Parts: sequence; C-alpha cells; structure tokens
Amino acid sequence: MGWALLPWLAVQGCATTPPPGFVTTGISAHDALPFSHHARGAQAQTTKVSNEVFPSGMRLVVREAPGPGKVTLVVSYRVGATDEPEGKEGLAALAANLTRQARPGGARNPTVDELLEASGVTLHHLTTHDSTELGGTLGTARFSELVALEAQRMSDPLANITEEDFRQVRARQADAVWVGNANQDKKPSVRWIQEKLLVGHAYGHPAEGTPESINHITLEDVRAFVKANYTPAHAVVVVSGSIPLEEAKSEVMKTFSGLMGVDSDVKTPPVTRTPPSAPRDPPDGAPMVVVRGFDKVPQLHFLVTVPGRYSDQYIEGQVAMRIMSRWIGKSFMPKPTKPLARTSIKYKTLYNEMDGLTVIGCNVSLKEGTGEAEARELVAAALEELDAVAETVVKELLAGDHGPSYGFKMEHGLGPSIRHGPTSLRRHAMNTDPHWLVRSLPAAEIARQVRATGRVDVIRHREEQLTRALTHDVLKPYLHQHLRAERVRTLLLLP
Repeated sequence: MGWALLPWLAVQGCATTPPPGFVTTGISAHDALPFSHHARGAQAQTTKVSNEVFPSGMRLVVREAPGPGKVTLVVSYRVGATDEPEGKEGLAALAANLTRQARPGGARNPTVDELLEASGVTLHHLTTHDSTELGGTLGTARFSELVALEAQRMSDPLANITEEDFRQVRARQADAVWVGNANQDKKPSVRWIQEKLLVGHAYGHPAEGTPESINHITLEDVRAFVKANYTPAHAVVVVSGSIPLEEAKSEVMKTFSGLMGVDSDVKTPPVTRTPPSAPRDPPDGAPMVVVRGFDKVPQLHFLVTVPGRYSDQYIEGQVAMRIMSRWIGKSFMPKPTKPLARTSIKYKTLYNEMDGLTVIGCNVSLKEGTGEAEARELVAAALEELDAVAETVVKELLAGDHGPSYGFKMEHGLGPSIRHGPTSLRRHAMNTDPHWLVRSLPAAEIARQVRATGRVDVIRHREEQLTRALTHDVLKPYLHQHLRAERVRTLLLLP
C-alpha cells in the first residue's frame, strides 16, 4: 500500500497487543456520544459501536453512524505481504485477486466480482504488507446480499477456481506490476522510494510482488496460503454505516453462524502477531542514494522510520510528521540571503503507518540544473536545522492552552477563535480529532485498530494517548530516539 497524503492528525489506527482470551462487549458508551455541528445548524447525531469475539476466533465490529443510506462491510484477514515465503512475493495479492474469480454457486455460475457488481457494490479490495481486506459499500436495502456473498467467500475462498483461472489472474497481476515498474522511469512513486530506502527489510519489498516472483507462484502455493490464512480466527468483520446496529448485527450473525463456532466446544483465539522489527539505523556517514535517469527537475526525498501501529505511539508519530513538514518547509523555502534559495517551494510530507513501522517521508523539487554536489550541500545544511525545528514544535505543543475547549465551542455553535493563536488551535485539533474520527473512520481502519488494540472506544483511547504523549517525559525522549538527523535516509533523483 502506498503512502497517503494526510492532514495534521489524520485518521490512522494505533496500538497495543490485544489481551488473550475471549471478550464480548456491547455498545461502547464512550463512543455513543452526540456530535454537534455549528455549520448550517445540523442536529446532534449518535454513533454506536459493538465489538464481539466468537469461539472460532472471528471478531465482529458493527458501527452505526449517520450517513447517506450506505453501509460498508469489510472482511479483514490478518495476512499480508510480510507473510509470504521468500521468492514468492506477490502471493498475498494473488490469493486475494483469485478470490474475486471464485464461483460459489458452481463452475458455470457468476464469479464473486460479477455477483458483487450486480448488487451495485463499490468494491473494497486491498492487500497491504500486514492485511488483506475484501468487501465493499452499497445501499442499506441490499445489505443482506453483500453479507451472503462475503460469508460464501470466507467458507470457500477459491470455490471452483481452475488452473486456467489461475494462469489468467497471475498473468494480469504480473502485467500490472510490469507496467507500474515501467512508469517509474517517468514518475517514481512514493512506494518505490520506500523500497529504495528500506532495501532488505520486510516493509521494503513491494506488496504486489515482482513479475519474476509472481510467475514462480503456483496454484498449489495459493491454495496452501489461503487454507492457512483465510480462517475465521484471522478475520475481523466490520460493518459500518447508516443501518441500525442490531439489524446489521443480526444479519451478519445469522449468515455467518456456521463460521462463528457458536455450537462448538472448541474455542480458538483470534490470530495475533509480532510485527516485523524496525530496520537498523543507517551507519554514520551512510551515503545518499543517487538515482539517475528521471525527467524534468531533480528531487530530494527524505525518509525516517518510527514505531508503527502496534506501538501505541500514534500521537508521537503524528508529532514527528509535523516536525518533518515544518523542517522541510523551513529548510527549503527560497531565502534571498541563503544558498537554499536555489530550491523551489514545491514540497510535501507523506505518512504510511503499518503494524510494525511508520514511515514518514518528505520530498522537495529542486531547481533545474541543480547538480549532485550542490544537492549534497543542501542536504547537509538542512539536516543541521532538524533538531532546532523539533525543539520549536515541542515547545509549541507543550505550551499552556487557554480558552474553551473545542468540544465546548462545537456544542455551543462556536467556531475556532483566531485569538487563541496557532498553538492553541493545534492542541484543539489534536483533542477534537478523536471526536471527528469516530464518525468517519473507514471500516478497514477499524479492523486494523481492533486487531492492534482490541478496542473500539476510539475517543477514550485517543485521549489517553494524547494525555500521555504531550509531556516532556514522553515526547522529548521519543524524538531524541527516533527523529535525529543521522536517522534520516536520503535519496536524490537526477534527470
């Protein structure tokens, strides 16, 4: 999965290892809160969430939230590209693609994709380094059709798949990867940057594989992979949308009943994992990676790794992203009195959170004609400013806040007040983010968060993280360990 451009404190999962055993909870009272909007006089609305674990190890999260008559169902399996055997990279994506060609009604019947399309489903199919997500979104009136199809797919993921089906899907995936790789000669992707700077790490190889590795995969490889990993214990089933909670829950429990193990004396715990460890820090004086042959202007890419979703350090990671954004803007904006004026003002910050690792990247486009020697000088000068920028941002975040809280102002129809200044607004944004995300959190992110934390009380969890993180005793040691100039990896792309 590639990086996504995210706003300051955008929605992402976070993390501690879920406790062992079986937990069944009803509606989360802390998440069943009213959300008032001052814009256009909207009425207060309520989000309800339930979270259950069944004897088969399957987890079900149902989230009722206001919306335009749509509902999303995602089946998220705890298996991804980091679980593939060496030399078979792309196996997880190929397995997911093949499930779309399964024919649950018989060899001559429509495929899963055809059935979903006939039901008006907007597909959600994604394979990442950590998970495989299958499902989609459709109108609430046809929800039972989507539930039935996904229950069939879990029961027999490769139903009536033939060798010919396999060869066609494998060829399409290999061709798509080949085309994607060819396009790197024109415009390198952020995923490609990550792979170049994390060579040899589990998160450094492409989740979709390479044409060579894909062509080494056999149908027997896929069948064995699916049998081992597409199990109820690997799955978190998430329903999210404007459908009554009890109605959605009843439909899923009725249709998935054979997969929940409710009549079995054997209890299977949900599958957990130890995520890949962080990569080793680059050795002192590690050379900047230089790649030639790209069109237009030279580009500098910077990458730093911090702990991922399972670390329970989401807020700290967001602070690190903010620092990187401030740093690249400060270091590379044109300055009439400094050599850095040779750079353009085009820059961006990127963020990719995975189970074991969060990658924060930023890049800046240099002026045409900038050579390697000058680029190295720019990098050295910029890195000298990173610690000072981090110190400034930390002081701002730890500064005292004044005035009413964001929640109070929203409840009373008041917008953010300019008089509180940028520091207070940043703190208010960090405090209100949990209240916003509980209504807008994507179903796939709910699954990732439940798997990492075992919790659906998003607001309480974010508030706990925020309270803990924004102290000198936590934030400063974190940044000293993870956001040092010598940990920044650099890639220069030259025409």
